Amino acid sequence: MPTMLDYKLPEQRHTTLVLQGSLIVLRLFVAISIFWMVHHLSTSSSPHQSMLLIGLLIYASSSVLLGLAAIKSAASSMAKTCHGLDVVLSMWLLWVLPDHAMLGFSVPLVLFSAALVGYRAFGLVLFAALLLGVALFSAYWHQILSSSMPMPIHILQGILSLIALLVSFRLQQPQILSGSHATDPQSGLPYFSVLKEGFVYLLPYHQRHRIPLSLMMIRLPEKSMIQTETLQAVCAYVAQRLRKSDLMVRYDERHLAILLCDTSDHGAFLLAQALQQYLRTDNLAPALHYAVLRVPLENSILDVLLQKMQDALILASQHETDRVVFVSND
Repeated sequence: MPTMLDYKLPEQRHTTLVLQGSLIVLRLFVAISIFWMVHHLSTSSSPHQSMLLIGLLIYASSSVLLGLAAIKSAASSMAKTCHGLDVVLSMWLLWVLPDHAMLGFSVPLVLFSAALVGYRAFGLVLFAALLLGVALFSAYWHQILSSSMPMPIHILQGILSLIALLVSFRLQQPQILSGSHATDPQSGLPYFSVLKEGFVYLLPYHQRHRIPLSLMMIRLPEKSMIQTETLQAVCAYVAQRLRKSDLMVRYDERHLAILLCDTSDHGAFLLAQALQQYLRTDNLAPALHYAVLRVPLENSILDVLLQKMQDALILASQHETDRVVFVSND
C-alpha cells in the first residue's frame, strides 16, 4: 500500500542526486589529474607509473559504478563505500609517492568527501590524523623525512582542510540544533523537539505542493506493564514500516508521535491497522491504542493537534480492546 513505500521527498532526493553526481565528477577529475601530474613530473618510465595507472583505473571505475548505484538506490552505504575508496587511494598515494607535495591535496579531498557524505567534524579530524600519520611514516620509511621542508603548497592544503571542517560544521548544524543526537534511553527514539523542527521544515513543502500530511499517535501501556525490551521491539517494528521521510519520536512517557509525509488520513489509518494487526497477532505488547489525524495545511499548530490526539487516546484507553480512532480537526 502507498504508506509503506520507502522514499524520500523530491527535494531531498534531488539534493542527493546532485551531491552524488558531483562527487563522481570530482573523483574522475582527481584520478585523471594525479596520473597526468605524475606522468609529466617523472623523467622516465617506472614501475610506480604502471602501478599508479592500474590503481587509478580501478579507483575511477569503482567510484563511477558505486556512485551510480548510490544514485539509483539512494543508499548511504554506497556513498560511504565510495568515500572509503577515497581514503584507500589517498593512503596508497601518500605511501608510494611520498616526495610529491601535490599529492597532499588528497587530504582535503577526503575531508570534503567525508563532510558531504555526512561525517561529523570529529570524524574528519580522525581522517586527517590518519592520512597525516601515513604521510609522515612513509617519508620516514623512504628516508626523506629529514630532507623534507614545509612548502607554501602545504599551507594551501591546510587551509582547504580547515574549510572542509567548516563545511562539516555547517552541514551538521541543523541536526545539532534539533537535538537529534539525544535519544530516549528506554525506547531509543529521539525526543519531541526533533518532531517540532521537522514539522516546521516539512509543513511549508506540503502547503506549497498541496500534499496531504498526517499525524499518528500510539498510546503505550503503563510503564509497569511493558518492559524496556518489549518497548524497543515495538518501536523497531514500527520504524521498519515507516519511510525515511517519516519522523517518529517519544512524545511523553505514554505516547509515541509519528509525522507521516505525503500521507492522507486514510493512508495513516491503513498503516495503524497494519501495525495493530501484527502486534495483536504476535502478542508483542499489551493492547495499544492508535490515533490518526489529517494535518490542516493552513493554521496548523502542532502542539494543539497532538493534544487533541492525546485526549482522544485517553478516552479510547478506557475500553479494554485496542482500537484506531480518527481525530477531527474541528
